[in-house]
Amino acid sequence: MVRSSLPLAPRLLAYLIYTLYALQVLDHESASSPPSGVPRNFKRVLHLLLQLAKHSRRYPASLILSGVQREEGDALTGGHYAEIWRGRFCGKPVCVKVLREYIRSDIDRLLRTFCREAILWSHLVHENVLPFYGIYRTEGGAGRMCLISPWMENGNLKEYLECSPNSDRISLARDVSRGMLYLHEQGIVHGDLKGVNILISNSGRPLVADFGLSSIAEDSYIQASSTAVPSGTVRWQAPELFDPNAEDTRPTQLSDIYSLGCVFYEIFTGKMPFYEVPQHSVIACILAGKQPLKPARDSRAFQKWGLSKRIWKLCIQQSWARTPEERPKIS
Repeated sequence: MVRSSLPLAPRLLAYLIYTLYALQVLDHESASSPPSGVPRNFKRVLHLLLQLAKHSRRYPASLILSGVQREEGDALTGGHYAEIWRGRFCGKPVCVKVLREYIRSDIDRLLRTFCREAILWSHLVHENVLPFYGIYRTEGGAGRMCLISPWMENGNLKEYLECSPNSDRISLARDVSRGMLYLHEQGIVHGDLKGVNILISNSGRPLVADFGLSSIAEDSYIQASSTAVPSGTVRWQAPELFDPNAEDTRPTQLSDIYSLGCVFYEIFTGKMPFYEVPQHSVIACILAGKQPLKPARDSRAFQKWGLSKRIWKLCIQQSWARTPEERPKIS
């Protein structure tokens, strides 16, 4: 570590050497996709890569793309730190996730978030996880950073079910589970799992997406980097994340299981959790031990969309167990 008491020139030289070394390591380790399975040192290597990216605010040159074209007009939607645009790359439609423009004091934090998501996403390869193409910087002196992924015409899970109500919902639930199982096998906590963060491929397969809350934790598994809960997400969040007496309210793999149960609820009912409760009252309901309403036996959920007593009990209701350790494993 460079001591602050060193003269300015040696400190700058040490920082330069560190930055060059970080870039070399980032490029070397990110140049190829990870092999199938989970290597014994995968979590450690990914942890080091994310730490290098965090402190150097750099990303691997091997991830940089050229020739991306963003469509004219306004952003289609936006999250906490990025906007979503449609574009083209190599003749194909792509999703362009553009880092928002903030005041200068926020730039460092946003760059760390951006670099973390890019590196984490680039190491994930699974048929039920949204593929990652790379990083692009918009043209101009103040070019904005972008994450590039395939464009999904079917939209997200919520939109897809509204347009295709007769879809095989059991298969959809199974595929989402497989995507989340893969993430957990890599030691990753998603932290913001909900229907709008699951995209649907052209063949109708769910793809888990939006890793903006995921990062490496010190205890060797990846979890959310902040205790803040994004607006509109509380309906999918586990009760322990709102516990005012808890020492640590960061998302975990067990809180992901709770959120997965909420996604199953979306799939089989077509409704968001606590749909009957105003947004400002949801947290109070969760802390009071309440659960989303069970559909009636004569509802479309049970009669047309594949929900059964077994699925409700084992896959949904048990996922909402108030004690995290009582929730089922995805496998």
